[in-house]
Formats: sequence, structure tokens, C-alpha cells
Amino acid sequence: MDDPMNPPLHSCYRTLQPVLLAGLALLVGCSKQPLSPGQRMTARQALYAIIAPTEPELASLETVAGSRYRGGPIEVQTAAGNRHRGGSVEFHNGIPFRHATIAGRACVLLPCGMSVVNAAMVTQAALDRYPITHVIVMGEAGGVNPSRVPGDVIVPEAWSHHTEAAVVNPTAEGGWEVTRSASGIPNFGMIFPETVTVTRSGSRGAEPVPRFPVDPGLRMAATKAASLLSTTNSPSGPRFPTSGIGVSGPLFVANRDYRAWLFSAWRAEVVDLESAAIAQVCWANRVPFIAVRSISGLAGEPPMKTPPGPSPIQRAAQLVTAMLEELPR
Repeated sequence: MDDPMNPPLHSCYRTLQPVLLAGLALLVGCSKQPLSPGQRMTARQALYAIIAPTEPELASLETVAGSRYRGGPIEVQTAAGNRHRGGSVEFHNGIPFRHATIAGRACVLLPCGMSVVNAAMVTQAALDRYPITHVIVMGEAGGVNPSRVPGDVIVPEAWSHHTEAAVVNPTAEGGWEVTRSASGIPNFGMIFPETVTVTRSGSRGAEPVPRFPVDPGLRMAATKAASLLSTTNSPSGPRFPTSGIGVSGPLFVANRDYRAWLFSAWRAEVVDLESAAIAQVCWANRVPFIAVRSISGLAGEPPMKTPPGPSPIQRAAQLVTAMLEELPR
């Protein structure tokens, strides 16, 4: 006998019930829920992480890209009252992760803070949290090659740690207790460079990596973008070389002798505090990486005159934006 409090289901409804329940489950599963620490978002499309040491450097990118693609930069205000340029903002461990579309590419923009430790820590957190497919570093840096001038934008083909080294005692004879660097790089006084060792999935253990190369595809796009920007500038305007070596370390290099050693021993074009650390994290995670650095001045030398036009960091932002345009769709 039918229960009057529970009337029988219509036959059509009984037939559709599994479908409806499956649809409800799908909707619930697709609802936007906050991720707990350690969870990782997933996506099918490419996602570019653009990392800069400071917020003003990222703001320059958003201003340059916004003026070309959105009719001007936009701002959003979080519940905490913090204002950020660009799309939606998420905070992870106090770091703002801003989602934006630049040159038609899905991007997440984040400031890593200055220093090798901050850079490595924030980069690994980003890779753990988001399905990042490419990492692009941008910012200002100190010039090492004496032929570089403020406004030049350098895209090195590889990055090294210049402070991965042994600091040794002098001998009574006027030499050093070590006669040759383990890395083969000539010493700077008591500083004898060594090669960093890194372990990653698929390796048999820690392996020496003297240089962390940038991704060939990203470098090709950067080279095309650099060529395009070079043709739109006057012959005396900024240059956009996409070769040479970049070096990083936890030192603010303001000594001309040390800078000269970086150029002669390492053949470095530029020196900063973050890029090699980010390159190492990307190498360990097998994520394509590239760094775009604009010269703010020659390390260890008096300030130089900046050419008229966009600032050095704006020129780096121009190259990053043009590079994203040149990448295959």
C-alpha cells in the first residue's frame, strides 16, 4: 500500500533521477571552494607565472599591458582594504597572487620579495599551489658588462649562483689554502666558486648544475620580441640582447672590483638577487623558465644617465608583453 506521506515517484522522474543526481553532484563538485593548504589547482590551458621582486615592478607590467589590451589598468579592492592592480587576488601566506590576462595569456602575477631565499620559497609555493606551465621573471638588476647602459633589457641564456663558494684562509707564502676552484671559475681573493648540486625527480641523486639554462621556446619568443622592439627604437635607444650569462647571489653588488670579476670570470651580463634561485626551483620541477632584467645602472659605479622615454622597468615590461604575444597559440 502506498504511504500517503511518501507518494510514489512518477515513473519518468524515477527514470531521470540518476541523471539529475549526477548533474547535482557535478555542480557541487564544480562550485568554487577555497583550497586548503597543500591542495593544488588544476587547469588544461597554459598558465604563466610572472614573478618580480617588488610590487612596483609588477605594476609596471600591468600598466604597459593594460594600456595595450584593456584600455588602461584596473584595480580591485580586497575585503582587507588592500588595493591591487589587475584581476582577482588571492593571498597565500601573505603573498598576493593576482590573476590577469596579458596578451591573451592566462597569468598569475606575484611579488617574491628580494633575496634568493624569498625567491625560491615563493616560487616553490606557487608551483605547488597552481598548475603553472611557464615561469617568467622580470625586474631591474645591476649591469655587469661595462658596455651596458641603463634601459638595456637583458635576457640571459642561463643563470648561475656566484656566491656558491668556499671562503678559505691565506697561506704564509701569500697564496691560499686552495689553489683552484672546484667549479673551474677563477677565484676572487679568498672566494673560490663551487658548483651547486640539485636533486630532482628522475635523478639518481644530487647532480652538479653549473648553469641553469632558460627554456628554448621562451627564449625564441623573447628573441623575436627583442628584434621587434629594437626596430621600433632609434639606433641610440635601448638594446635587448638575449644571450650571455646572468648571475645571482645574496649580495647587493656595489663594488666595482667584484663586478669586474663577475664579468671577467663568469662572463656575466647582469647580476641580481633572485633569478638563479628561481631558475633552480624551475629546473628541479621541470618547469620552463626565463628571466627578463632591465639595467638600472652598472654595479659598483656612480649612477648613469637614463635615456629619455620609458623607464628601465617599463622597457622590461614591454619585452615581457611582446614575448607573450610571440609565443605559439
